[in-house]
Amino acid sequence: FFLVCFHLGAYAQSIDRRLKINLNELNMSFNMPNNYIELDSGFHFVCWDGKMASDPIYTVVKKDSSVLIAYSIIFHGKQDDIKRIQRINPEWTSVINFKNIVKNLADTINHKVNHYDSIYLKNTSSADMGCEFSRNCVVPFREKYINNRIVIIGKNDGRQVQIIYLFTDMAKEKMEAEIKNTANNLKFND
Repeated sequence: FFLVCFHLGAYAQSIDRRLKINLNELNMSFNMPNNYIELDSGFHFVCWDGKMASDPIYTVVKKDSSVLIAYSIIFHGKQDDIKRIQRINPEWTSVINFKNIVKNLADTINHKVNHYDSIYLKNTSSADMGCEFSRNCVVPFREKYINNRIVIIGKNDGRQVQIIYLFTDMAKEKMEAEIKNTANNLKFND
C-alpha cells in the first residue's frame, strides 16, 4: 500500500514539476480553473488532420469530464533560438510565426478564426497576440471528446502557448462561456 501511494504521489509531483519549470522559463503563472482537477498529461493530442501534433505539459479535466483542457508550449522565445532562426530566415518575427501556426492548424473551411483584441488579451492573459479556432479532427480524442477549440496566446518576444479545449457534445453549447471563464487561468507575468 505504501509503495503504491508513494509511486502515485511521486508521479503527480513530476507532472506538477514540469508545469512549474515551463511557467518559470516563460515568466507565466497558472491558477487551477474552478471545477477542474489535474489529469495525467502524458499524452500527445493527435488530431489526425495531417498537421502538427501537440505535446501538452499539463492537463486538467472538468469534474463532470465533459471538458478537457491541455496546455502546451509552442515556442519559449529564447534569444539564442530566435537568433538561429533569423540566421536562416532574416524575415522571421514572432508575429509571422504566430500567423503561420494559425494558418497551418486552423480549419478555416468549417470554422472562423477569432482574433482577440488587445484589451481582452491584456485583461485575461497579458498577451500581445491571441486567437481561437478549431481543427478538423478526423478521430475523436479518447473516443469521447468530439469537439475542439484551440486558443493560442503569445508575446511579441516570441513566447507562445497553445491551450487545447476538447469537449463532448454535452458541453458544446456552453463552450464559449467556458473558454471565457478559464481565459485568465494562464497569464504572462510581464
